[in-house]
Amino acid sequence: MKKLNTNILIPEEKFEKLAKHNNFYCISLYIPLKNNEKKLDGKEILKTQIEQLTYLLASENIRGHEAGNYLNPIRQLLNITDLWFTSKEDVHPKTLVIFANENSIYHFKINSYVENQLYITSNFYLLPLFEKATKYEINENFNQENLIINRVEKIIPLAFEGKIDTLYVSSTNGIYGVYDNDNKTTMIDEKKGNTNMSLLNLAALQTYLHKGKVCLIDPNKMSSKGVSIQAIIKDKSIP
Repeated sequence: MKKLNTNILIPEEKFEKLAKHNNFYCISLYIPLKNNEKKLDGKEILKTQIEQLTYLLASENIRGHEAGNYLNPIRQLLNITDLWFTSKEDVHPKTLVIFANENSIYHFKINSYVENQLYITSNFYLLPLFEKATKYEINENFNQENLIINRVEKIIPLAFEGKIDTLYVSSTNGIYGVYDNDNKTTMIDEKKGNTNMSLLNLAALQTYLHKGKVCLIDPNKMSSKGVSIQAIIKDKSIP
């Protein structure tokens, strides 16, 4: 079997630092700059995101100077020319990724197209920064005699306990809710909201932090149709 590795689109030491953040109001912004066909107006996308973020913070009673601690460092990125430059000769898609909280801000340009996204929750939304698995890697690993779980409410507690060997996550994020690690309970919501988070992102981060392997996968390549997440666990005795 070909060894499957977790590949990240930003420097791994920075990714790990971001993955360990767990606090109120972690802001994640994805601003597409260029897709496979044309250059996009990233500045206008970010300006719109800042307006949305201002509203979301206000809904949490974060306004004025306190809101400025989050918003002003993000606004300053609009004035950094190099961030918005894309060469005509560069055929790769580009996305600007921003992570911010009250005390710090991080930004990266990645050679991948990620659609316009804004998240504000208790962890950073890093799911798009995992590289996709190849078809060969997918087939080789799912052909093994390992126990496969595809229910997120079972996978997340195992991820926190370091019991996931390999996690395949749908590149189309679609499961939101709240996880209580003290009681090992998962509440799944119908859609994304201000009080929930991406459960796929949470499972991926905890698997990664506990030395498991994580790969994004196109939904139609899952070994079971209609599922968004699948885990190969380390111990077959786990129920």
